[in-house]
Amino acid sequence: MNKDVFQPRPAGMKPFTSIFGDGNVHQKENRPLPSYRYTPTGSTRNFNASSVPMEKFRLVENELKSARGRNRQLDDLNRRLEVRIRELEARNRDLEQQFAQITIPGCAFGPQGDVFVGNFTASNLRYSPPKAASPVAIRNGRSYRRLSPSAPPYTPTTYRDPIDPPVMTGISPPTVRRRKRTETPEQLSPRKFTHGVPIFTFGIDLQNDRGLLHDFFDDVRKWATFHTKDRDAQEAGSFAVMQDLVDMTAGKSDIEYLLMDSEMRRDIVACLVARHIVMNAMGEHFLWNSGHHAGSECNNLFLEFAHLQDEEYGRKQEVCEKQQALYTKLKNEPGHKKWRTFKAEEYCEELLNKIGFLLEPYANTQRAHVLSELYVKGYWIGFRLRMEAVKWQIMWPTAGTDLNLGMMVNQTRNLLGDPMETFTELQKDPKKFFVRFALTPTISKSDFSSGTEEKTVVHSSMVHVGRKGVFNHKTDASK
Repeated sequence: MNKDVFQPRPAGMKPFTSIFGDGNVHQKENRPLPSYRYTPTGSTRNFNASSVPMEKFRLVENELKSARGRNRQLDDLNRRLEVRIRELEARNRDLEQQFAQITIPGCAFGPQGDVFVGNFTASNLRYSPPKAASPVAIRNGRSYRRLSPSAPPYTPTTYRDPIDPPVMTGISPPTVRRRKRTETPEQLSPRKFTHGVPIFTFGIDLQNDRGLLHDFFDDVRKWATFHTKDRDAQEAGSFAVMQDLVDMTAGKSDIEYLLMDSEMRRDIVACLVARHIVMNAMGEHFLWNSGHHAGSECNNLFLEFAHLQDEEYGRKQEVCEKQQALYTKLKNEPGHKKWRTFKAEEYCEELLNKIGFLLEPYANTQRAHVLSELYVKGYWIGFRLRMEAVKWQIMWPTAGTDLNLGMMVNQTRNLLGDPMETFTELQKDPKKFFVRFALTPTISKSDFSSGTEEKTVVHSSMVHVGRKGVFNHKTDASK
């Protein structure tokens, strides 16, 4: 007998019998019960000796039924959401069709036909007179005006009656400066016929230098305001020994108390960012500092101009024209934008490592990207300024110097209690005040094309000031 096979029939049991209808008992052949291999281990014996409670099976079964019920509910909800989405999409298409059929007299929909040209913010609206109706509109019977033979081609649009520019009463006229515009759209197709000289889109003037520089430094200040860490009394003392901060204040102000002031702290970060960008992307030697292959050639022009006498206006104009030709050639070189982007990202990483202790500790994915875009814009401005035949000067007011309202703009507006009182006192006697630190440089240009020097301050330095003899900013502000 095989010992590995379990035989449940007791030993000595007689063979099975069957009783037929005739009353006789007949012996049947043996029919062994199903057998399975048996391993005499403790776990098997325990399993055979015990039974699993039925409550556990019922519990699992109930959980399974509940999960199936929730699954059915989610499927039903998903179907209803899909139906609702299709309804909303159909409604959206209907509204778009209705909107496209609306016609407002004297105005056209869409940015291409809008009578205002800009970036659709209130400070950038600029009036542009309506254009003539298109030939398609005339053929469709929607216009009865005759097109001028010199009129440029237009896209199909509805007829628009001539309208006058909007009249604004009770307020000052809008400024010419536009915000949030760095580069005017350029017509690329005729560029090969103009030897690289850009031709800009008709009707959109290039932003003037004053507005361009103001917008740029304003964007730097906004970046610093958003990302600067809140003040910390324990950290202020350790940060005060940073060499860049010591150089910025020239030992004329208590850096620790400047860092404790929330507004001053943000402007200190803006100052550090602006100084870094100006030195490497906008200043007189920015191509040399950036390691550009033409850096030495640009420096030679700078030295040539510096060695001229004050009244050698003709030769100064010649150097400015050489500068214009050189920077125009460099900007139109293949690979210029790639080089500019590479240097912007490199300097961005360097700057963040330097001022990281003043920034919020969170990992903001847009922080580095926006800063690198500011660097790209700085390079663009640096080239644009020198692609004009004028001499540019960028100077940072030294901390401790007297306030000069002809070249500086005060940013400590509540120094004497309120902005109006502070403004009045500064205008009355500016020599009583000194510069604590400058957020932006003073930028001026000299034009020699008329045979004499015509110097213009394009951007006045934005400075924080204090009263002479007061070293502590906190004490100065509390008087």
